[in-house]
Amino acid sequence: MAIIFTCPDCDYEVKAPDGTTGKKGTCPRCQNKVTIPEQASSPDSNTQHETETDSAES
Repeated sequence: MAIIFTCPDCDYEVKAPDGTTGKKGTCPRCQNKVTIPEQASSPDSNTQHETETDSAES
């Protein structure tokens, strides 16, 4: 199951792959760097977008 969270900068709902908790990624909307949190509660909307994870950072 994917990790779903809200970008702290633009409030965009983001979906990140399992196993990426604690890693850094890029918000697909505002392009700011975000740290992927532990799984949050279920989102209210079905709009989910995947982050671009930075493979060099862990």
